[in-house]
Amino acid sequence: MAEDSIGRPVLKFDAWDKVTGKALYAGDHQPDSALHLAVARSKVAHAELIGLDVGAAKAAPGVVGVWTAADLPGEVMLGPRLKDEPALCVDKVRRVGDPLALVAADTLEQAQAAARLVKPDYRLLPGVFTPEESLAPGAPVVNGESNLVFERGLLRGEGAAALAGCDIVIERTYRTQMIEHAYLEPEAGLAWWEGEVLVIKLPTKHAHLDQSMLSRILALPPERLRIICATIGGYFGDKQGLSPGYFCAMATYFTGRPARMTYGREESFQTSTKRHPMVVTMTTGATKEGRLVAVKTEILADTGCYASYGPSILTRAVVHCAGPYNVPNVESHGRLVYTNNPVCGAMRGFGVPQVAIAHECQMDLVAAACGKTPAEIRRLNFLEPGDSTAAGQELTASVGITKCLEQVEQAQAQLSPHPRENDPDWLTAWGLGATYYGIGLTGLPNPGAARLVLSDQGEVTLLVGTGDGGQGASTTMKMIAAQELGLDADQVELVAGDTSTCPNSGPSTASRLTYVVGSAVQRAGAALRQRLVELAQRADGSGEASWRDGQLWMEGRAWELAQAARRLLSEPLEVEGTFDPPTRKLDPVTGQGAPYATYAFAVHAAQVAVEKLTGRLEVLRLVACHDVGKVIHPVNLAAQIQGAAMMGLGYAVSEQVLLDQGRIVNPHFLDYKLPHAWPAPEVVVRVVEDPEPTGPYGAKGVAEPALLSTAPAVHNAVAAVLGEPTYSNPVAGETLWQILNRQRRQQRMDNA
Repeated sequence: MAEDSIGRPVLKFDAWDKVTGKALYAGDHQPDSALHLAVARSKVAHAELIGLDVGAAKAAPGVVGVWTAADLPGEVMLGPRLKDEPALCVDKVRRVGDPLALVAADTLEQAQAAARLVKPDYRLLPGVFTPEESLAPGAPVVNGESNLVFERGLLRGEGAAALAGCDIVIERTYRTQMIEHAYLEPEAGLAWWEGEVLVIKLPTKHAHLDQSMLSRILALPPERLRIICATIGGYFGDKQGLSPGYFCAMATYFTGRPARMTYGREESFQTSTKRHPMVVTMTTGATKEGRLVAVKTEILADTGCYASYGPSILTRAVVHCAGPYNVPNVESHGRLVYTNNPVCGAMRGFGVPQVAIAHECQMDLVAAACGKTPAEIRRLNFLEPGDSTAAGQELTASVGITKCLEQVEQAQAQLSPHPRENDPDWLTAWGLGATYYGIGLTGLPNPGAARLVLSDQGEVTLLVGTGDGGQGASTTMKMIAAQELGLDADQVELVAGDTSTCPNSGPSTASRLTYVVGSAVQRAGAALRQRLVELAQRADGSGEASWRDGQLWMEGRAWELAQAARRLLSEPLEVEGTFDPPTRKLDPVTGQGAPYATYAFAVHAAQVAVEKLTGRLEVLRLVACHDVGKVIHPVNLAAQIQGAAMMGLGYAVSEQVLLDQGRIVNPHFLDYKLPHAWPAPEVVVRVVEDPEPTGPYGAKGVAEPALLSTAPAVHNAVAAVLGEPTYSNPVAGETLWQILNRQRRQQRMDNA
């Protein structure tokens, strides 16, 4: 019998190919006689498209074809929530970088040169570039009939009316910025025909949705489209929808020739989706002892010119607005609006990073108002089993946030003093951030599926519809299947993200893979075991066959899986497992329901130093503790938390997409300020295992929760240093310098 897989640091099955350079990403493939593509894009943010002259482009050297929206055989509009984005522009351009025409040529240089010859005839329209402008009376309409894309409300208890009876009432407005996913692999894709089937290979988080979208665009039945998920060089929520893979599919459809395309970094920046900037006004009410009574929240979010996942993101932000606290009265209202800015969509955290900064800064302000420490105020109000969330969902199990705080405090106590603490030129302080995150889609059907095939020689193949963005999800799926079947993980062959063979496992989003798809894998394993037992009982005739300790017991002896297959099977045995988390949709008026079957919880602590003279900020150390239910792979888990903490650090202190009338002015890594590996703070990782009964072996998810608490912790640490919050993300050094200067001036005036 093989050793247990769960809880062991199994080597990621693709590790050697990636570190040795053998792994092929979509942009590495170069099919023979492949066409090279370029997209002619809008250079203005808002205009009526009166005409499009492609004659010079078609006549350019090496050009094989130029296509516009009029050439598409099927639907032009696409989008995951609203069909409001054109594959190629029809009557308007709504952002810098909107696609006007697709050019295919024999070389990349020829395609790019021809794309520059496409001449649009515009009637320029005034643009709107802030959400406040978008909702102003008489504002130009960006898309559809109104700039207001979507609204979502939530009401629990007496809502905002309960604020009137509170001893402490604190209202503040917080602003967060637009940021880029910044994955190392730019978007890429290739396409070719295999008989009557059009094959598209691209990095994607949901191959089956891409198949559905392309089916509508190309007017082909889904079975004539095969989507293969290529090796993914990071996505963090993006890499789905209109991308090079879609354009390759169009070119191959029209010409019959293979096509390939990879975005340059600037094109990737300008056209990919971003994290939504939000304006969050939060009012928190509490008793004089610090017990939370009411939270009121107003959220205004800029989704850019297309909705993308904006409605779902706003819904999650509204649902999570009160944080991981027991608040009996909650009223939240969110609005999502169009602007002529870049499109905002799914990004790690899905609306919670923005509201987490608000509710955590509010908690520190409440703590100061009632004379408690930040840890005391959180411990007093944390959710516990039996409490209900802002959406009215009672939590019955796996609520480990208080244990997370205890672990963070213990880890802090074990740290040695940092040299900055004794440097007279610097000020240092610690800050806390606590968050929770619903695993899976919000109040929606969320099924995962997995298929297991056992050959008559004992080989096991696991098929799932989701790819691996580098986080090790595929290794986790192999480990779960191996655990169920008494195998080592390397004895399970994996096929992932291929619509021709794999079931639709749903998207790689909402931190759902381990919990939802992993549960489906576990159920498939159990179904395979049961089928073997039934076959063994018929073959044995005694009816006493059973599965015990990772082996099939029949005929008075234990059989390993491969032995049992050779004994019992004459053809492959195929089973499928499915899991749809038990949820209840949100009430359309009150927002009450049970939107998630389980929640992940986390507490982070950040130690910062601010230079007195300049306001320069350094994050010295991070302590991160997460309630993950059950650790499946300890090394992958620690790496997820460490990497996410650094991503949260970039969000907190440096990253920002800078815009000038909708045009990104820092569309490359030279000026877009990502956090660096050096100098990077020490990240101390702690884990709480409070098992989730519906999860595989008690596991939940950690991919997005690992990001959420870092920025709030940094904000509260900076506020502790300065004696006042900054209310704006990222925490800019110039802002800190201005605050320090103001405080010095005030001190001189007081001493005069």
